[in-house]
Amino acid sequence: MSEDVIQLTVNGISVSVPAGATLLEASRQAGADVPTLCWLPRGGTWASCLLCSVEIQGSRRLVPSCSSPAQAGQVVLTDSEVVQRHRRMALELLLSDHVGDCIAPCQSGCPAHLDVPAMNQAILDGDFEQAGRIVKDTIPFPATLGRICPTPCEGRCRRKAEDGALSVCLLKRYVGDREVELDTPYVPSVPASTGKRVGIIGAGPAGLSAAYFLMRHGHAVELFDDRPEPGGALRYDVPDDVLPKDVLEAEIDVIRRMGAVFHHNMRVDLAEIRSSFDAVVLAVGTLTQNTLPNGLEWGNRGVKVQKGSGQTRLEGVFAAGGSVAPGKISVRSLGDGHAVADHVHSFLTGEKIVPFAPFNLEVDKSNTTFVKTRLQLSESRPRVVPRHDGLSLEEAQQEAARCMQCGCAKVEVCVLRSLAGRFGLDAAKFKGSTRPIQIDDTHDEIIFEESKCTSCGICVRVAAEHGETLGLSFRGRGFDTRVGGPFGEPLAVALKSAARACAEQCPTGALYLRHGPRHGKESEA
Repeated sequence: MSEDVIQLTVNGISVSVPAGATLLEASRQAGADVPTLCWLPRGGTWASCLLCSVEIQGSRRLVPSCSSPAQAGQVVLTDSEVVQRHRRMALELLLSDHVGDCIAPCQSGCPAHLDVPAMNQAILDGDFEQAGRIVKDTIPFPATLGRICPTPCEGRCRRKAEDGALSVCLLKRYVGDREVELDTPYVPSVPASTGKRVGIIGAGPAGLSAAYFLMRHGHAVELFDDRPEPGGALRYDVPDDVLPKDVLEAEIDVIRRMGAVFHHNMRVDLAEIRSSFDAVVLAVGTLTQNTLPNGLEWGNRGVKVQKGSGQTRLEGVFAAGGSVAPGKISVRSLGDGHAVADHVHSFLTGEKIVPFAPFNLEVDKSNTTFVKTRLQLSESRPRVVPRHDGLSLEEAQQEAARCMQCGCAKVEVCVLRSLAGRFGLDAAKFKGSTRPIQIDDTHDEIIFEESKCTSCGICVRVAAEHGETLGLSFRGRGFDTRVGGPFGEPLAVALKSAARACAEQCPTGALYLRHGPRHGKESEA
């Protein structure tokens, strides 16, 4: 073998790499999934996170693979028990010092999981088409729900104790009303047909929601209801002065436009429907043991189902909403319909269901410093009280500007969160003093939340690559190491050309791109 190429074994696989290659490069060539938080494919090695550490046979200590050169004849293990234990400890130590919400409390508290911060930002930007898409990604009937929802999300708003929770329900209603009034509803695109047909018994909130999300998966749906019109409790139990029928009908019409077939004044037999469809969803509202369809089992309060999936004892038959647990609020029934639709899709296609939030770090409610710090990212005015029935455009944008954007700006791409979910970590295993809760909001392009920084050093190196005169540097030592501008200079001074690149390379939500103008005193001037 050439002297320029060396051979070693990684996880039982023989690999050949150029002389000077690192163990990380050799491991990845062998197909090993070695995690990193501080590694950059250029600019030398850093070895600050130690997540990439591997075991070398014959050695009593682990070595960081990103900075350790591969040597001929080495036998490397990247996923041994000792390596796994080391990685878990390294990650849990990082999490112990990480202060922030992965998912905003309002979103995790919403039974339908509406991305409230994203909706608010779209409203603030004046992008109402995007706001409609965001809302209808989880809630098919925002104008309807905006009139009747008991606002569990607002109960969890971190601003509630300061000057009143954000008016999430009215903002959601504004987005829905705008589409209804302008007759420009967002109708989700329906993918190519899967060839599968689902029968839904009951056209109330849960059944309609199930139909909406099943069609977004590409399945054909037909709804059967024993009443003259669809809507269930929304149509027949809510007074017109609370929920006008034209509003409800306009939002149900979106489901018609997507291709749903409705059968009214029709009481159907489960066995008959089951024989005609690939799957069935039972969403008829409250049942009794006397009205339970044949073949199903009675649970504590309704149909007995598998927890989490809605699957009944009959293969291919699912149940949702009041059929399983009577008395559910409409937003919870909509959430049930969505969840069951996903499980029906999984049943029909064999596709694995991805959990809504595999890992979620949430700041303790008693941490008032966290709230007071985040207030600088929002307008300081109190909760908007509408002057009429619902919010005006001006009021909606004023209220949206009060959102503190608690959720992580990089929740979908945060490497730390992804690894925490992958390893099933306990964020509270190591508890002690945490980083100071400070937000550098001085830069026009990016925001820096120090409490989410892992001191990986990527931004320091990226700034240097861009030739920043000041750039970023470390201060302090050991566990108290912090990143910032030299001599305490803010981001606006430290980063002149590399700000966007630093934010894009940051592996957590510590550095992220700004959306919209700065708030606080400067915005009020």
